Amino acid sequence: MNSSSSIQLRLGDLLHAIAKNKKMILMMTIAGLVIGIALSALSFLRGEMAKQYLITASAVITSENGGGNYPASNASYPRNEDITIANNMVDSAIYVLQSDLSLNTLITQMDLIGITPKDISNNLALKQYGTTRIIEMSLYWRSAEEGVKILQTLTAQAKELFQETLGIGGMTVINEPTSKYLIGGSLNASIWVYMTMIGLILGVCISALQILIQPTLTNVRDVNTLFGLETLGTIPDDAGWFGQSKVSLTSSGAGSEIVEELSSTAHILRNRLGSGVHKCIYVTSASHNEGKTVVAANLAVALSDLGYRVLLIDFDFRNPTLGSMFLDTVEYERSLNALYRGDINETEAITTLTGYLDLLPTVVERRGIMMDETTMNLVKRLAQNYDYVLMDTPPVGMVADAMSLNQVADSVLFVVRYDSATIPVIRDALERLDKSGTRVVGCVVNGVSTSSRRSEDDTDASARKNAKGKKK
Repeated sequence: MNSSSSIQLRLGDLLHAIAKNKKMILMMTIAGLVIGIALSALSFLRGEMAKQYLITASAVITSENGGGNYPASNASYPRNEDITIANNMVDSAIYVLQSDLSLNTLITQMDLIGITPKDISNNLALKQYGTTRIIEMSLYWRSAEEGVKILQTLTAQAKELFQETLGIGGMTVINEPTSKYLIGGSLNASIWVYMTMIGLILGVCISALQILIQPTLTNVRDVNTLFGLETLGTIPDDAGWFGQSKVSLTSSGAGSEIVEELSSTAHILRNRLGSGVHKCIYVTSASHNEGKTVVAANLAVALSDLGYRVLLIDFDFRNPTLGSMFLDTVEYERSLNALYRGDINETEAITTLTGYLDLLPTVVERRGIMMDETTMNLVKRLAQNYDYVLMDTPPVGMVADAMSLNQVADSVLFVVRYDSATIPVIRDALERLDKSGTRVVGCVVNGVSTSSRRSEDDTDASARKNAKGKKK
């Protein structure tokens, strides 16, 4: 077995972790938004919120001179030429209104303490309305009263500033300054965005940390890369198939992807075990809930479909479920327990499922079956009547009982559930098997996601294409 302990983290692993934890990431993002809103609400209730108002007004630029007359007509009423002059003055008028000269004059007149021209200019927006000589004014300010006063003062001093700087011009107010309260203000609204982003980033970071601390098998090729094992089969993830309470003994499922994969796995397993008869294999995994019993049961059916005599034995004494996958009830009178204690003979203990498949189930009882010489001799004796004996055992990473079967088993079939047990746990289980002197014939990965299988198939196709190109 390959003892390499390096774990390569790929972009695909991170994307898989994010997709896997998308609900958690969404919940943390929503939690961030809720916390942001709660902080704003708390600040508001305590009077600590940075209040903000939007003050708006509008005015029209005129081209009158210092005496109050218009230059084209030299009268108190404008001509078309005077209106054209005013239109041409709009950009210059906006510049003057936002200048340090204008804002310093405003601050002095209003006696604004601690306010600089930059404080006002950063919150003041002056915009020409279309191609007219109308200017729309917007000011974001902390106080409605003070903000209204600022725009009133700005328009009131406009004529004097225009005469001083431009030598001509005036301003007439169209819409007097009015204020509108902004809920939370721009500063407090940004807290919502910040907290939402923090929640999102934290969720993604937790997902990334998870694959760093507890990496799982998310790439079937890692079975060979990390563990030095051959993958004999990859069973697609199918909730309906894995959720079946009974294993089908008929060929009604023939043609499905899972049945085809199991048949292929049975052929490969037969080839890897080599020629000969009475092959004993025990099926195990690193931890619970990896599907070893389901794989063992369906692989036995697949081997029997090939015309081989197969015996299934349930050696998972703490959690015997193999019998219930084929029988409605499992009784002590027809179990390994009764056979072990000599209460029945072999013929009475074994349940015939098909012409090529037999079952020896186990029941839960206080008095456990010992993995002693009696048990080993029993397996050897039973194996004489079969081509293959498949034994379902407890996870080798959790219980050491399974390795006692090394005395009678030719090899071990290791089952891994996609994205379930962590890589260190899998590696530890395989090292225990290796140290026990057991030959691990290969690995079956079940519950593989469709997207992962498609990605790996595309990679294989690309690799084959590149290989053909190099040969040419």
